[in-house]
Amino acid sequence: MSAQMVVHTRGDPLGSIRRLIRSIWRAAGLEAMFVPTNGALTSQTGSRLIRDPDQLELMNPFKPLMLANTARFVPGILAECPGLRLGIVLRPCELRALLAMAKRDGFNLDNILTICVDCLGTYPAHEYLWRAERKGSSEALADEALQFARQGGIMAYRYRSACQLCGEPDARNADINIGVIGLPVRQYVLLTDSESTAAKNLEMSRFSDGAADSETLAQRAQLISKLSERRSRTHDRVIQGIAGILPADVEALVDQFVECGSCQSCLEACPICMIDFPQQGKDRRYLVEDIQEWLSACAGCGMCEQACPQHQPLSAIFTQIHKELADRWL
Repeated sequence: MSAQMVVHTRGDPLGSIRRLIRSIWRAAGLEAMFVPTNGALTSQTGSRLIRDPDQLELMNPFKPLMLANTARFVPGILAECPGLRLGIVLRPCELRALLAMAKRDGFNLDNILTICVDCLGTYPAHEYLWRAERKGSSEALADEALQFARQGGIMAYRYRSACQLCGEPDARNADINIGVIGLPVRQYVLLTDSESTAAKNLEMSRFSDGAADSETLAQRAQLISKLSERRSRTHDRVIQGIAGILPADVEALVDQFVECGSCQSCLEACPICMIDFPQQGKDRRYLVEDIQEWLSACAGCGMCEQACPQHQPLSAIFTQIHKELADRWL
């Protein structure tokens, strides 16, 4: 059974999480980590591979910007560095994508230590730049988000569409999960291990300050449930608003793709398609089975919508079809 523990932050949640992950790195004997970094405001740098634990000072898993799904880069790293003992810090939607990719492709995650951190939401790039420039740094913007972690974040209406619709923003299913949603993060964060061999070998309790009490866990679960319900209502409102263009099923979606012509921007941005790109038949129409398999594995990261030159509400459309496919196969 997974253990749920607290880690005291003493007023510095981001610094404490960096120190926690540094300790885990050394204890696990990792050779490198792929982590989200602050980056310069103008470069909008995403994740990078680092080989020195001291470079974790650059890490910022709460940077409210997501230009690409980190999972899409993992197969390349594994191909270039076979056998590398690697750690990866991911958002929940990135972990979902990674697990779906591994399942479809069969690449091995045995040498990878996955660390998932609660997501407090991400802004569109232009909104992020405007806010980060006002705050002076991406770290200051992340600190602002963390101040409201107990309430589940702030200004959800300004987040990317995918974040507004995401019903699973909490860290789960990784080897190690770090929780901030619903918690007084200036006092402590939540550390949850898993039943994986990697987590068991690390004996995660030695990195904590004791077991989480039932009140803490109940408070967090209640807020996550409220967030999920709120975002479900948002999803329903959006679906009602786009009823005129919402495809009735996968076959109708394939018909809509015909109007996109040769554009494959949404497919090229999707991490799932890095593993299994939907194919077209002789008539240049996408195969219904391929599109169905693609959307059944959708991680909800919204990279498709972000890449669409026609600014179609793909997050809502694909999330709805994903939900219908999941309901059909239950």
